[in-house]
Parts: sequence; C-alpha cells; structure tokens
Amino acid sequence: MSKRPPKPPTPLAAARINKGITQSDLATLLGMKQPSYSAIERRLVVPDVVKAQRIASIVGRSGAELWPSLDGEVRP
Repeated sequence: MSKRPPKPPTPLAAARINKGITQSDLATLLGMKQPSYSAIERRLVVPDVVKAQRIASIVGRSGAELWPSLDGEVRP
C-alpha cells in the first residue's frame, strides 16, 4: 500500500507559515479557537468579509489571493 503524497499548503497556510505564525497564534489574534481557524485554512469554511480582511492583513496577502470566491469583496 502506497502513501499519498502530502497536499501542498493552501495559499493561506503558505502565507501564514511564511510569516512565521502558528495556527494557534493567528486564531488568538482573531479571537477564535484554533480548530475553527484550521477549518478556514483548509477551505472547509469561508470566513465572513470582516474576518477575511483581518486574516489577509495579518498574513500580508490580498483577500483576492486567499479567497477568489469572495469576488473582490475583501480589500487589503
């Protein structure tokens, strides 16, 4: 039985890792628990626009890069 290769990180995960921030630290900055943040990072949940703006600002990316589905609603 062969193992699956690991999935590449999502753009949000890559940006967070690049900034040297843990999921727990970012969740704390957002006032949420780590499992809830993890669901956002794994694209199981799309954050509301305000939370998406905060996340994008913290990780130094544009909202459009992180959530193309929000169609320009998230500004840097």
